[in-house]
Amino acid sequence: MLILMLGVSIYSTITILPLFYQELLGYTAFTAGWAVGPRGFGSIMGMPVIGYLGNQTDPRYLRTFGFVLFGITSLVFGRVTLEVGPTTLLWPVILTGFALSFVFVPITT
Repeated sequence: MLILMLGVSIYSTITILPLFYQELLGYTAFTAGWAVGPRGFGSIMGMPVIGYLGNQTDPRYLRTFGFVLFGITSLVFGRVTLEVGPTTLLWPVILTGFALSFVFVPITT
């Protein structure tokens, strides 16, 4: 069930956000990729943290933190209008990557 929730949350944001940038805001595919690319930096920043905390903390707490943080950032995406720029969503995009590293690593281990 957790893997299903993880898959839905990852693929829904990975699919919808670039389409939003391309179809509604008129970005090229390259520019939309640059706008959503920082999610990878969030994951990169989260991996050492989760590696350290994974040995000291119950994985259920780490997964819960990841899902809660992802939910909060998803609420930010839910309030997006057509007047946003790529930097407006920079921190929510980075935080989704960070949050999903807290979900993905405990589920796979």
